Amino acid sequence: MFQKAILAERHSVKKNGRKDLHYVPQRDCKEGAGTSGVARIPAAELEAEVMHQLQQTIRAPNLATEIAERAQSHDKEIDEAKVTVALTHYAHVWEQIFLALQSRIANSLVERVEVLASAFDIRLRPNGLKQLETELKA
Repeated sequence: MFQKAILAERHSVKKNGRKDLHYVPQRDCKEGAGTSGVARIPAAELEAEVMHQLQQTIRAPNLATEIAERAQSHDKEIDEAKVTVALTHYAHVWEQIFLALQSRIANSLVERVEVLASAFDIRLRPNGLKQLETELKA
């Protein structure tokens, strides 16, 4: 049976003063280390996996079609080919935007991250793109 865990963000400070950020199962925080059966996870590893899966989702052909249809209501010159090219450059653009905006975008698209004993399951919000569109207009 797979163990699922709800994670809490924690940090530790090394002797050299460097902070290590990681995620720890909440059950371990309440009942003691190792209780949940899920190990603590370095923040960089979990966040990189979430971003990787988001990138895979963003590059899906059906998403380009959906985005193009929505974008055409604002600008008739946008077509699916332009959207597809833009989405292939997503990683480069992502690196150029501020961390706060990256976080806002990720929070709009990701509903939850389930951590299993040996894998991550990232659930996207069904209306994530619509929510993101609304937030970016504001």
